[in-house]
Amino acid sequence: MLKNRLAALAATAALVTVSLTAAGSAMAEPAKAPAKAPTTGVAGAGCPDPSFPLQAKESVKIRKTGKMSSTALGLLPKGKKACFIKEASGGKTGSCTKGTYKMWNKINYRGVKGWVPSECLKVPRP
Repeated sequence: MLKNRLAALAATAALVTVSLTAAGSAMAEPAKAPAKAPTTGVAGAGCPDPSFPLQAKESVKIRKTGKMSSTALGLLPKGKKACFIKEASGGKTGSCTKGTYKMWNKINYRGVKGWVPSECLKVPRP
């Protein structure tokens, strides 16, 4: 029984030594930065997968959260394209359709990431 425990400890110590040696050699080489997806958020510059472009039906403020009372971070002008990030329910919009719709899209427009009422956006024609 003691032999089995000693053998297990020796194996663990050998594994730790090998791991540390491998980590040490990996640390000796400078790490390469991972390739970054485009951050412009404008279709044509490329929306990163699984994103896709959306186009503004009218000029609309990009907000910090999915509420009309939220801080405006910027403006998505009518006809301009932005990259879709995700969709969520939020407060009444009060724009684009008289405030009856509660869905919001998080977008990236030229590096500004924020929320826009879903009814203010459309999928552009190719």
